[in-house]
Amino acid sequence: MMGPAPQPKEGGRNSSNHSAHLPFEGIFRDIVTTSASTRNLTLLSRPFRSAGMLESLLKQLGFQMQVVQISRGPLHGHLAATRSAGGLLLQLTTNQCLSCSGSRNQRWLAIALEQTNNLEMHRLRGEPVQPCSVQGFNRNLTESIWQVSPHSHLSLLVIPVQRILDLIALDPSSTLQEVIDTSNVVTFQPSHFQNLKTFLLSSEIHGYAARNALDALLVECFMRPDTISTAGIQLSNRAELMQDLLNYGFSNPSEAISLKDLSKSMLKSSSSIAKASREQFGVSPIQLLKQIRLQQVQNLLMDRERQQQLGTQSISSIAKRFGFTAPNHFARDFRIMFGESPRETFSRTAA
Repeated sequence: MMGPAPQPKEGGRNSSNHSAHLPFEGIFRDIVTTSASTRNLTLLSRPFRSAGMLESLLKQLGFQMQVVQISRGPLHGHLAATRSAGGLLLQLTTNQCLSCSGSRNQRWLAIALEQTNNLEMHRLRGEPVQPCSVQGFNRNLTESIWQVSPHSHLSLLVIPVQRILDLIALDPSSTLQEVIDTSNVVTFQPSHFQNLKTFLLSSEIHGYAARNALDALLVECFMRPDTISTAGIQLSNRAELMQDLLNYGFSNPSEAISLKDLSKSMLKSSSSIAKASREQFGVSPIQLLKQIRLQQVQNLLMDRERQQQLGTQSISSIAKRFGFTAPNHFARDFRIMFGESPRETFSRTAA
């Protein structure tokens, strides 16, 4: 589901973490050549309090993703990454809805599943996520577009495609290759899904026999699925429209926002944009664009180095940079979105 993504946007990212940003190729080589007995299995385990912080953590793992906080309120999340079963296992928890997009590397296959029952706002390439399903494994897709619900726990396992091809070679008559080539969502039998969920959270996945155990589970699950879906392989018009809306928000950080101008720029009717935005994100397109700008302000308030580069080292100058010219309205909207005042965010970063 993940890979290199769009270039950094105006407003910068939280630079409080100074760990080296290793390329994914290097991390991957390290993972597949590291024995199960190696003590240092944990690559990263960090909390995050903003979408920008999550982007920075993902970047440390070689993933370039654009992350947007959709639901309003204080964000409390955690990202852990471990060497597990001959692959990279990510555990992402969040109390807010997050939308993520980027490009993906076709040399690796990602298998994602939700550990909780909170699927209401889950989306994969714009399509709702069904219970007992795994997603994101199609090896021919070049872009990653997904969204998680509030109070969710996403498990994401990244393994080399060649490993799946080796399993296919053991039984060329199997349907496994057809599944990874023609679909991107598979619904498993509940017992198989529960076995996989449990394994991804257990200490067993870090053990000596974890790779063989995982391979056996994957074969069992993928060979006897309940349903195989092609949903999202081809982005729907609605999904494309929402990606255009998000990109518009980051590309136009300070211009006045109106639905009429948005419709003209995106060559879509106002009603279709509004309907798709509410279905996908639960808010109007104008509200979504405002939230993206507030997030850009938050990112810059948390990045002192970027402030110095831009010569914007006051809250008011940062707010104006993103089109917020009424201080009281801006402070109110910021608090509603993030659960604290701009000054609290600014002061905490300076501490």
